[in-house]
Amino acid sequence: MTATTDVAARVRGASVGALSGAVTVAAHGAGGGAVPSDGPLALLVAVCAGAGMVAGSSRSTLRALMLVLAVAQLVGHAVLTFADTHQHGSGIDGRMIAAHTVAVAVGAWVIRGAERGLRVAASAVRRIVPTVWILVADDEAVPAPEPVRRVRFSTRLLDLSGRGTRGPPLVA
Repeated sequence: MTATTDVAARVRGASVGALSGAVTVAAHGAGGGAVPSDGPLALLVAVCAGAGMVAGSSRSTLRALMLVLAVAQLVGHAVLTFADTHQHGSGIDGRMIAAHTVAVAVGAWVIRGAERGLRVAASAVRRIVPTVWILVADDEAVPAPEPVRRVRFSTRLLDLSGRGTRGPPLVA
């Protein structure tokens, strides 16, 4: 596992955890629930942290992200529903399911795009930093690059001076 992959996994995990918590609380409020009290909010943070750990340690496919986001929202919503005694009257509304589905799909797509962007940015920084370091570093700390040595040759098709680039080898 490279350093870039490790950082990308951490960012992915943190993003999944944060998105799960935000969408769960927003859906809870939109469904008529009150602002979560301290106990249910602590449980929700634990659920979202667990989802972030799973997302950070699993493969970063789009399906895996969608699955982790969906399970985290389902468990988080259940925690808020039962802990805060916010019950849905006749069941789960179709609008709530649609909102969660859209949040899962868009969230997974955005997280996956951010992870790819992080990899591209880290790759660019890895290429740029050594060049910048050579330019700004102290002359004694970093050796100067070797100058490019070019072979001089005549641009004329036939060199009439007698000093051409072709001829028999010199006797040593």
